[in-house]
Amino acid sequence: MKKIVSVFIFCISFSLSAAVLAGGITKWSLPKAKKPDEEFLLYRLSYSGFLTAFVWKDLADTVLSADSAPSKFNGQKSCRLHLRMSTENFLLAESFSPMRYHWRTTINPDLSRIFLIEEINENDDDLHRVVWLNRNKNQIEIYRKRKKMIPQFDENEEYDFYDDNDADLAWEKDGKKQPPDFLVENPKIEDGLNYLIYDKAIKIEKNGSVFDPLSLIYSARWYDYGKVGDIDFVVSHKDGFRQYKVFFEDKEIVEIGSKSVNTLKIVIRRHKKESGENEGFMAIWLTDDERRLPVQYLVEAKLGEIRLKINALNFENYQAPVNCVVHK
Repeated sequence: MKKIVSVFIFCISFSLSAAVLAGGITKWSLPKAKKPDEEFLLYRLSYSGFLTAFVWKDLADTVLSADSAPSKFNGQKSCRLHLRMSTENFLLAESFSPMRYHWRTTINPDLSRIFLIEEINENDDDLHRVVWLNRNKNQIEIYRKRKKMIPQFDENEEYDFYDDNDADLAWEKDGKKQPPDFLVENPKIEDGLNYLIYDKAIKIEKNGSVFDPLSLIYSARWYDYGKVGDIDFVVSHKDGFRQYKVFFEDKEIVEIGSKSVNTLKIVIRRHKKESGENEGFMAIWLTDDERRLPVQYLVEAKLGEIRLKINALNFENYQAPVNCVVHK
């Protein structure tokens, strides 16, 4: 991760290094998963670099979407943004590292304040991580899925070897506090235990704006770069925060299927004063019109580059959605 600065790579790098699944995995059929009225942007995720002799290799379907209508989060009007990835249509990736990945952000409709970030991966660890921005206490609170663990034994106590399917594995104990009621959406597990357990809390600045990777790329889509110049963002990353700047670089033509599309190229880069090393970048090509459709992403990654390019049919058939996002 040291050479990866892109907001997308927080998700992508995890998925590309995921362990091979021990059992079956759900079929998502992402290209056919569009819901009525939602903005549904379908991409092909490809990698080019040392591992592929610098030839582009397709690895996953990726979808960016926003709910068609606002919802409520803890009594406040909110909007849900989604990033989903699946390798099921790509034999090489599905054989070596099958992945069904979902990043979900709950934010207010004008994209100015995050409420909740969720990261879900159907791998053998069955990752489900929840980050709640608790504004009342000026902190983010991190919760995760409760796991079964090998029991702790006294050094003089006799015990058998355990494996992941052993019925005698014990559920983890509760964290320092219980998750708030509005986070308890999943059914209780055995013995009435909550699905989520508290992990840790991290302080944030009072009234400070914090974005996550997904809300950052949605927000960056709508700025008038001719007027505002470089834009600074604070982004939640793992267990801390990083500072990024977004800026317009050039106007370029991108080939989508048989069409030549006029685009605005913007770049997201980590602040040099903070990074401490020569990190990479992420470029986004937006249609140069009122839609500002992100038609291509390019991410500098270890030993190569990752590209997300919009599906040509999805682009040609795009219709302006009625969704929960209210852009300024």
